[in-house]
Amino acid sequence: MPEVCTLNQKQTEFLFGHEILQCVYDHFTRRDDREANIYNIAADYCVNGDLIRHNIGEVITQVKPFHDTKYYGWSSEQVYDDIFKKYDNEQLKELGRLLDEHIDWEKGKGQGPNGKTKKGKTGKGPRGPRGPLCNTTNPGKSSQVLPSP
Repeated sequence: MPEVCTLNQKQTEFLFGHEILQCVYDHFTRRDDREANIYNIAADYCVNGDLIRHNIGEVITQVKPFHDTKYYGWSSEQVYDDIFKKYDNEQLKELGRLLDEHIDWEKGKGQGPNGKTKKGKTGKGPRGPRGPLCNTTNPGKSSQVLPSP
């Protein structure tokens, strides 16, 4: 996670936008029984992609954020299923870093003993998408799909 004091104004906008979209897209409650770390990465792909596509702030360069144009228009659940199948935890570390710390409000859900994730042991398996897309498929349009309250 980058130190806020090292960010310029546009990068701070990106970081605040990141935090806001996590809430708007309801990523904290949509994880269900998925592995916490992998789901957080999937959510970051969606949020960071939207911010970049819509020119919100400036991408933070102090850490390598999770971003891939492949995931534009995907739900966080779809991204989770894709990266869960393809990567192990070590490979995920090479792809990027989370921009923030995600507090697990439901301790143990999707985690192994002592709060550590163990891929394939808990929260395993593909799940179909639930809820709206995490980002729009038509940039510039006002028909953005958001989670219901």
